[in-house]
Amino acid sequence: MWTERGFEDSSLFGTSAPGRVTSRFAELRDELGLQGVRFRHLRRFAATVMLAGGGDVRTVAGRLGHSRPTLTLQTYAHNLEVTDRRAAEIVGGSIATAPGVRSED
Repeated sequence: MWTERGFEDSSLFGTSAPGRVTSRFAELRDELGLQGVRFRHLRRFAATVMLAGGGDVRTVAGRLGHSRPTLTLQTYAHNLEVTDRRAAEIVGGSIATAPGVRSED
């Protein structure tokens, strides 16, 4: 739940104490039969989804607690083919619609 102080979820984990979150995550993970999944995997997944979805790097860095956006990019953005593809499409679209550029139809 989002409050004036930020995100708080008392229904799932019961407290925002890091140790309690980790232990409750382990309980839920085991109940679901996902023993190989670690909490850090969820962090990596969230970061990748935010960046691939066009999330601003500074915002993603802040949500992850990184002091510098470069750390976020170095850690998570190296495997984002979709962002590279999107950048190429933007450049290609700009060239294709530039004045004086003929279509090869």
